[in-house]
Amino acid sequence: MSPMLDPAPFFQDFVENLSQVFFVYDPDAHEVVFVNAAYEHLMGGNRKQVNQELPQLIARLHPDDRPYLANCWRRWQRGRLEEKEIEFRLLDPDGAEQWLQLKPYRQQTGTEQELLGAF
Repeated sequence: MSPMLDPAPFFQDFVENLSQVFFVYDPDAHEVVFVNAAYEHLMGGNRKQVNQELPQLIARLHPDDRPYLANCWRRWQRGRLEEKEIEFRLLDPDGAEQWLQLKPYRQQTGTEQELLGAF
């Protein structure tokens, strides 16, 4: 029987080549610890500067969606988010609405937790 291969390199390559934005957010550190290349193509940002770009990205949230997203965030932090998909809008610089569908996942290791998401 051959030994099992380490799936990490395959997973990394798979995620890196997705056409969707895939990210990992560490709520304790308050930062994105990973975002794939699709972020640059779909959001027009620089993934090496994603944490510096977060305030501008958050500022683009549609005002009508902010209370809903804040509520989702609070429930996610308590482990009580039941939604499998969260729809919200970003406003482009020209004012056009861009609909996004976030699929949040919770990864918990011991006492640490991370938000994994794709949109």
